[in-house]
Amino acid sequence: MLAKGGHLAGYLVPDALVDAHTVREFPGLRIYTPNTHGTGCSFSSAVATRVASRAGTAAPSLAHWGDAVAEAKLWLTESIAHSGDLQVGSGHGPIQHFAGLWQRGGLQTRPSPAQVAESWWHDIRDIRTDTDELPFIRALGDGSLHREAFVWYLAQDALYLRDYARMLAVASRLAPTATEQAFWAASAHGAIAAELDLHSSWIADETLAGVQPSETTTAYLNHLAAAGASGDYGVLVAALLPCFWMYQDVGRRLHPLSHDAHPYRSWLDTYADEEFAASTARAIEIVTTVAATADEPSRHHMAQAFRASAGHEREFFAAPLISRR
Repeated sequence: MLAKGGHLAGYLVPDALVDAHTVREFPGLRIYTPNTHGTGCSFSSAVATRVASRAGTAAPSLAHWGDAVAEAKLWLTESIAHSGDLQVGSGHGPIQHFAGLWQRGGLQTRPSPAQVAESWWHDIRDIRTDTDELPFIRALGDGSLHREAFVWYLAQDALYLRDYARMLAVASRLAPTATEQAFWAASAHGAIAAELDLHSSWIADETLAGVQPSETTTAYLNHLAAAGASGDYGVLVAALLPCFWMYQDVGRRLHPLSHDAHPYRSWLDTYADEEFAASTARAIEIVTTVAATADEPSRHHMAQAFRASAGHEREFFAAPLISRR
């Protein structure tokens, strides 16, 4: 059974494919338009067409149905978004069934950057929930974290940021436009500046010089290095994005706990800073635009790189209270 979410309240309108054992959710954002006439018939017809093209003469599996719904939903979303282009009649008008065909001269639907962002963020909700529940994050927020654990974390973060800055520089070299080159180059400088401003105030240079990367730090850096060595700009920037997005998200939500006497106020202020929020928004815009204009296999590889980095971020936050035991 396919349960549609269009009549739910709010701007989130997920659909769900349900059988006796599983539920597969398909996230979506509401498009505010009166032109929704025929959406149900169009959606069901598109799903049926996609299932037939995927399954052929075999009985369709649940995977066939799921993939068909995902593809049909992308097509329907684009058709609704461009419904105003028709400019026909009055009242509740029809959707623009041929929006993608007219734009790209083909039948393959591409998501918008906003849809990519919403889909990727939704895809790592389990990782984000796990991160929120980590003892390190909770203690960092309420100020009860032991200083030794925080300093250990900062030392590893300093090592991480040095190589992260190098990968940002690689992204700048691979970027196809001067605007993107400038952004990633400025971000590389910002990563080093953050190390100098925040980390140096807690850790002496001679102490940091003797610190070795933990297994968690090494695994994350190896993942980024592999993305950089691939020469694939999309995969690399997707792998770099969680360090912006998850840090800004955690910092923004923990910042209300900050106060003058909070022992870790400098960290809370750094990652809730408006300038960092603006940089994060720009990084999201660049990466999701690259993904939205890529072909489906490339977009899939980007999504995999993004999720893998998000998992490394979670492990990085968990490590201070595990590695030191």
